[in-house]
Amino acid sequence: IGLFFNNFLPANVGGDAVKIYDVTKIGNDPYRVFAVTLLDRVIGITALSVIALGSSFYVLFHGGMLNLGTYMLVFSIFIVPLVLLSSSKKVSKLVRKLFSLITIWGIGNRFDQIFDHLGEYKRLRSLLLKLSLLSLAVQALRITTHIFVAKSLNISIQPASYIYFFIFIPLLGLIMILPISINGLGVREGTGILLFSQIGFSNEQSLLMEFITYFVMVVVSLLGAGFFLTRNIGKGSKRVVEDTGEAEECEG
Repeated sequence: IGLFFNNFLPANVGGDAVKIYDVTKIGNDPYRVFAVTLLDRVIGITALSVIALGSSFYVLFHGGMLNLGTYMLVFSIFIVPLVLLSSSKKVSKLVRKLFSLITIWGIGNRFDQIFDHLGEYKRLRSLLLKLSLLSLAVQALRITTHIFVAKSLNISIQPASYIYFFIFIPLLGLIMILPISINGLGVREGTGILLFSQIGFSNEQSLLMEFITYFVMVVVSLLGAGFFLTRNIGKGSKRVVEDTGEAEECEG
C-alpha cells in the first residue's frame, strides 16, 4: 500500500501518510505511530548510506573515481547525524531542547512525545538489528533490480563497474527523499544520466534503465492498490493501549 501511494506525493511520503492514518484509526497513539514510521524511514536511509559508503571505500582503495569524495561526503552527511542522535545522549538532549523552543501549535510538546517513544524503541536492540538487516536486504534487492534491467537491455557492463551500482542507486534514493518531484520523476532520470555516464552508459541507456526500473516499481505497487481497496481497517484488530499494557477489541 505504501509503495502505491508513494507514486502520488513528493519525497515518497504518500505511503507514510496512509500508514499513519490507518494505524491511528484503529486506536493507536498517533505519536507512537509517527515515531515508528520515522524510525522505519531512518533505518532505510541508514541502510542506503551504509551500503553506499562501504562501496565507496572499496572503490577508493581500488583506484577511486571522479567525484567519489563528494559522494562519500553526501552519505556521511546523512549517516553521521543519525548515528550521533541515536547513540549520544548529549546530542539527543540538545535536539529535544531545540524542538522544545517551538511553542506554536504545541509542536515542541508533540515532538517531545515522539522522542519519548523513539527512546523506548532504542532499547529494543535485537529488534532494531533484525530490522536493519532486513532493510539492507531490501535495499540490495533494489540495487540488483537495476542491474538486471541493465542486463536485459543488453547494456555492456564491465565486471569492475558493478560496484558503482551500489554507490549510484543509493545516491539516487537519497536525492528522491528531497521534496522536489512527485516520486522522483525527472530527478531520477536526470541524475541517473549524470551518474552512469561515468561508467560508460550513454544518455539513452541510462534514461531507459531508470524508466523501466520505475515502471517495474509502479507495476509492483499496483498490488498495494488492490490491498487498499479491499482492506477493512479495524476488523479483527486489537486496540493497543501501550501505557497500561491492556488491549481491547476494536469495533468495525
